[in-house]
Amino acid sequence: MKAWNDMTGKERAERSRKCAIGSIFIAVIFIALGIVGMIKVNNLKKRCTEVTTGEVISVFRMGKSNFSPYLTANYTVSGVKYSASGNYSSGYSSADTLSRKPVDVHYDPTDPKKAYAADSPKKGSVYILFIMGVVFAIAAPAFFWQAEKCDSGTV
Repeated sequence: MKAWNDMTGKERAERSRKCAIGSIFIAVIFIALGIVGMIKVNNLKKRCTEVTTGEVISVFRMGKSNFSPYLTANYTVSGVKYSASGNYSSGYSSADTLSRKPVDVHYDPTDPKKAYAADSPKKGSVYILFIMGVVFAIAAPAFFWQAEKCDSGTV
């Protein structure tokens, strides 16, 4: 592969266009994965119609921010123990106040291992997929702009 400085304007334009198309392709993949993830989260919330009480066994929060922490809780349905994760948002003050505390666990009555703890299923990774998709989508016009500059001979 040639270095950028060793290319002609036409070669630079062609490489920039390929980067733009690749960026669009990657953006579509990330956004599609985000949509699929959000559909899964929403389906889980719809299926989990039963509620039981679980005990928080771990709490994770991002830095020292006041974002809703993610937690994991153990719960029991018909004598069988399960674990569920979720996002906790109501009345949160610190991770220490949640450890070993009771929390609502919403589960699917037909399949109790499908569940989420606290207020909602974990959605952090779904949002990250959308953000990555947007970043790649924003990059594509810059590559097309670079290609136009190369075609016009200004680069």
